[in-house]
Amino acid sequence: MIGPLYYKGWYHFFYQYNPEGAVWGNIVWGHSVSTDLIHWRHLPIAMTYDQWYDSNGVWTGSATLLPNGDLVMLYTGSTNQTVQVQNLAYPADPSDPLLIDWVKYPKNPVLVPPPGIDIHDFRDPTTAWLTSEGKWRITIGSKINKTGISTNQTVQVQNLAYPADPSDPLLIDWVKYPKNPVLVPPPGIDIHDFRDPTTAWLTSEGKWRITIGSKINKTGISLVYETMDFKNFELLEGVLHAVPGTGMWECVDFYPVSTSGENGLDTSMKGSGVKHVVKASFDDDRNDYYSLGTYDEETAVWHPDDPKLDVGLGLRYDYGKFYASKTFFDVEKKRRVLWGWIPETDSELADIQKGWASLQAVPRTVVFDRKTGSNVLQWPVVEVEKLRTKSWQFSNVVVQPGSVLPLDVGKKTSQGATGNEIVQALIANSATFEKKTSFSQMRFF
Repeated sequence: MIGPLYYKGWYHFFYQYNPEGAVWGNIVWGHSVSTDLIHWRHLPIAMTYDQWYDSNGVWTGSATLLPNGDLVMLYTGSTNQTVQVQNLAYPADPSDPLLIDWVKYPKNPVLVPPPGIDIHDFRDPTTAWLTSEGKWRITIGSKINKTGISTNQTVQVQNLAYPADPSDPLLIDWVKYPKNPVLVPPPGIDIHDFRDPTTAWLTSEGKWRITIGSKINKTGISLVYETMDFKNFELLEGVLHAVPGTGMWECVDFYPVSTSGENGLDTSMKGSGVKHVVKASFDDDRNDYYSLGTYDEETAVWHPDDPKLDVGLGLRYDYGKFYASKTFFDVEKKRRVLWGWIPETDSELADIQKGWASLQAVPRTVVFDRKTGSNVLQWPVVEVEKLRTKSWQFSNVVVQPGSVLPLDVGKKTSQGATGNEIVQALIANSATFEKKTSFSQMRFF
């Protein structure tokens, strides 16, 4: 799920796609559009792996619609290119005058090429000098011969793209920022654990913030960056949130929900009557966990309302096959829509034989549960009702445990079951029926 949004009358669905087969690899962005979230039109591939910073795949990203109408997309690129980085080492035995043995800092690299600097032209750090403020400085050459340190590794970096033609409601063609990547893994973050930037939100100072999933050891974290132009970013101190023992956080989502109304909220909304949801997709167990809490804009830190229901400890969107989900604010209908990926359990061979793998869940509307105050509620988007045909309504029906209650719903359904069979199946499969359950209204479609 990549950058879902509503733009100039169309819902846009971007997704990770392998045009070469029903297996993982060759990741590009598939692109489909709809006017009702139900009926979809396939468009040409939106983004492909054609630059050094995404040569190993164009991965997950998020869209941000700016107040002036401009649209930007941040996405994770993976590269197999040789990247020149700066590393730290120190003597294994400082008392040894011959300095025979050396130890490499376990969190290397400490510096990677900044945005706009070619990955092959960032080398040869100087001896450091001390400033009057007690800080050390070095200088590093660029655009010189290839004689510096390099490492041949897959590196996850963040890149910027924008529509080639902002007036095109179908957003068919995209342009990659020529000075990508705009973000690289900061010191202390593994080059393989830095991905999936969120939709940006606007602070009261007019700056944009995003959060990116990562981990430190076994602690899942969400880093926060600030920017004015989506080209130059500052890593803020601390993290948005961290939960020990949860592992790598993928596809982090961060959004507000209203505690008093039914409408969804723009991602930048804050203030009284607002709670914030933090969701993370756990790479270790492939489930989506979320929690409700309070966001402090000044410190850029989110705190769960109930630590016992922290991210990964309590709530999940779905207890079936549901992963890598993302929400977006539907400006047309003032709602927040949740989309998720259903990976299924078919074998790779079965996927190859049928020619496709996995599917997307029906989009859901997400609202705050005002009854419990501790979770969100989900319901299929109202457009799903367009797919229904005939309906039957039964009022004031009492169902006894284990009883058989014939209901006249006409001919057999498309699945070959009568209404009587449906009711019997519901009763037989239910483990939670009260001794006497009264339905004031029952509907079959």
